Amino acid sequence: MIVTRGRKFRLYPTPEQKRMFNRIFGACNLVYNRFVAENVRRFEERPIIDPEKKDQGDKKKKKKKSKFRNKIGCSISQLDHKFIYAAIKAEAKRDRAASSEDGIGWILDVPLTYLSDAHRTFHLAWRHYKIMRKNGHDVEEPTFRKRRHRSFGFHGNFCVTAKDGTTLYWSHDQKKSHNPVAKPYYFLHNQKLIGPIRGIFPKGSFDHVVDFLSFCISQRADRYFLSIQVKEHLPDPVFAGPRVGIDRGLLTFAVTSDGVDCEEHHLPKEKIRHLECKIDQLTRKQARQQTTCPKCGHRNRKPMKKGQRAWNCPACETHVKPRRSKRLRETKIKIGRLYLQIDNVRAAFHHNLSRRLAEENGSLVVETLDVAGMAARAKAKQTCPKCGYRRTEARVPGWECPKCGAKINAKKHNKMSRSIYRQGWSEFERQLTYKGKWYGCEIVKADRFFPSSKICSACGFKRGKMSLSEREWTCSECGATHDRDHNAATNLAGYKSCDH
Repeated sequence: MIVTRGRKFRLYPTPEQKRMFNRIFGACNLVYNRFVAENVRRFEERPIIDPEKKDQGDKKKKKKKSKFRNKIGCSISQLDHKFIYAAIKAEAKRDRAASSEDGIGWILDVPLTYLSDAHRTFHLAWRHYKIMRKNGHDVEEPTFRKRRHRSFGFHGNFCVTAKDGTTLYWSHDQKKSHNPVAKPYYFLHNQKLIGPIRGIFPKGSFDHVVDFLSFCISQRADRYFLSIQVKEHLPDPVFAGPRVGIDRGLLTFAVTSDGVDCEEHHLPKEKIRHLECKIDQLTRKQARQQTTCPKCGHRNRKPMKKGQRAWNCPACETHVKPRRSKRLRETKIKIGRLYLQIDNVRAAFHHNLSRRLAEENGSLVVETLDVAGMAARAKAKQTCPKCGYRRTEARVPGWECPKCGAKINAKKHNKMSRSIYRQGWSEFERQLTYKGKWYGCEIVKADRFFPSSKICSACGFKRGKMSLSEREWTCSECGATHDRDHNAATNLAGYKSCDH
């Protein structure tokens, strides 16, 4: 079986290579934004046809389909993008001849090989937007890239060389492979422009690779990564094994119906909370660095609003702009690395658990969760839990019910919404879906309104309303005592689409 997989490796470029990467990042963003601007211009200049002025006399006359429908502009053809490239190149030459510091003359140092990926990415984004709109989804059209978008892709030859001279080389015409490459390695692409790039390469990563599709170099928190999309040969899956239900929760990430409760089923929350506390400390430090007047040293105690670029010092009445100092940049990099570490901890947990479940079982039944709705309901606690009174005023940290006098603390529910997003349920379900096809495991998604927690797994009795704080309950029909999560997983294991 041939599958498409992605591999990601860490790169260690030299300072000169980092400067070249920054030029390529900026050039790709500029070209992509030019395509978006051209598409917006075409949409604004589209011919608007009044439906009342259509010719209704000739009924046999076939109606021509309009190119522009429902806020969808026209796609840029292969012929048009050559004119856009020519306009960018002419503008860059004028800026370089005039020695303009604010111009785009630096884009001439970037070859067309990397800029062509911006055109390909724009076409893929636009095609995805049209398909989603055609299927009835409410999605936004491709927008302009911001400066923080730091990635570019390319196609071409691939070469890995170790220190001992072992080489793995790939091109579209021929393939040369030798012994498995040991780390460290050098990734070679466009030797004249970039040169060899040092990185860490795990042993045996390309043992079953059939074809290389594309490459992408990205930057996050001042760290560089190489992503490779490959076609890999895997053994044909055999769908055999037990049927297991999975109930996802906050206390325990995944509770299975087979009763296995090990450390692998628990998300490392303590480590994530420890990293989040460090982020809070550095965020306060960043705020102090941004809100200190360089003239008199007065610190602005008012938090800067989103999008605010400057503030007035009340002590010396100076218009202060946040300085882009070296310490401020180092603080931002530290915060970004902590966020990257949190993502790595969560991703490692998801990958390990999803692979183990897909390899050991023949069928998995998971519940369909409305994660965005659960977090929104937890964040905006506008309903009294005692009497059901619905509050229509603006959100506040705490309020008192005018009907029964109960006091509702909304901050508690804000923390609950943060815990819901911390779990990463949607990503875990996505990984289970494609890994089930690789390892021979059928993934069944139960209906969103299937009451798995309220049904007795022993006799099938369905209970009425049950609060979230009830972790154990006793069936009134058969007298069996159930743990809430394990009972839900058992009911999911016996789920059938005709049950609901």
